[in-house]
Amino acid sequence: MKGYFRKRGSKWSFSIDVGRDPETGKRKQKTVSGFKTKKEAEKACAELISQIENNEYIKESTDDYESYLLEYMENVAKHSIRPSTYELQLFICKKHIIPEIGNLKLKDIKPRHLQALYSKKMDTGLAAS
Repeated sequence: MKGYFRKRGSKWSFSIDVGRDPETGKRKQKTVSGFKTKKEAEKACAELISQIENNEYIKESTDDYESYLLEYMENVAKHSIRPSTYELQLFICKKHIIPEIGNLKLKDIKPRHLQALYSKKMDTGLAAS
């Protein structure tokens, strides 16, 4: 596997194939840009190829937290907890979590977002649980 390198303005970028879409059969590519030199781009490309070949590459999700959380509740939590617990947890998610951080992309959520949410809810008088 090798990458395709090109210069965009004053920065270098590379593209590599990361597999095929199982539904359509079309190839999927990953493009990374913003390197000052071609050598930097080549080094980053080699690292990415190594991750792909060692099955360590994880594609960044473009989903927002709301869709992830609701999908998790429906497909995982619903089948592993009692119905009354599921209803309560779903209510908490929809009432307290989704309005605050539901619009954030999964890849952008940091511990500080969760800590700020937790602190804000504690300040309004909600219990820690």
